[in-house]
Amino acid sequence: MTRNAYRPPFFPLVATAIAIAILGLWFSREPGPPPYQDEPAAERTDYLLERFATTTYREDGTLEGTLYGSQAHHYPERGDLEVDTPLMEWTSETGDLWLSWSPAGVARENDGTLLLLEDVVIQRPATATRPQLVIETRDLLVHTRSGTATSDAPSKAYEPRGWATSVGLTVHFEDDRLELHKNARGRYEAP
Repeated sequence: MTRNAYRPPFFPLVATAIAIAILGLWFSREPGPPPYQDEPAAERTDYLLERFATTTYREDGTLEGTLYGSQAHHYPERGDLEVDTPLMEWTSETGDLWLSWSPAGVARENDGTLLLLEDVVIQRPATATRPQLVIETRDLLVHTRSGTATSDAPSKAYEPRGWATSVGLTVHFEDDRLELHKNARGRYEAP
């Protein structure tokens, strides 16, 4: 006698129903929390300055410049000093004084620059031999090692007898000279 294995006719239907139920439960489940990801470490300051002044001197001991600020945060990873309301005084080798200020700035240790951000005003005070000069621009990069400052932004310079505008400028503190880059225009009345 041969034995035939008897399979009930409803076995394929039951197996299909169980498979559909398992897949339905799998796809309807709530997603769990995302896998844990390390957040990048926040930059940390190693010191804070309030109402400060830092002064630099030339190799011969004469005063070169002083940076004042209401507050500053030092970031050691970048070597930057972020300054609120910076005011920079620059004294040329001949003793001429230049002042520059803005709402914010960044002093960089690695390349000896000071970036004055947003609206910047540069002033050369009047002396007995020359009138006051005021320059308005944006985002001025001061190169403290060469005694120059540059901006690529629209700029305006004025003194009592005239004015000049340009797109971009370079101020040479040591030579007491202003170099206008592009689209320079101006008016000057001779004494």
